[in-house]
Amino acid sequence: MTSDSIKLIERYESSLGEYFGKVTDDRLVAMSINPLLATLGFEDITALLLEDGKVLVKRARDLLAKSIVEIANGMLQKQGSGGK
Repeated sequence: MTSDSIKLIERYESSLGEYFGKVTDDRLVAMSINPLLATLGFEDITALLLEDGKVLVKRARDLLAKSIVEIANGMLQKQGSGGK
């Protein structure tokens, strides 16, 4: 086997946990704001994951709400300091 083949297999093995294991917060927020994944894809995606679907959806909502508040506060602070 070539060294490139071995590297490819190692990368594949290391990424399995990312795609089929615990979903990171950043990935979950990205899924939440994607119209297709947020409406149709969540059901299909959660069927493949180790996490409970209802828990994952609640976590996604909480993270999305937190992100929106952080972005809105940043915009308000920028607006208050005269920035655009």
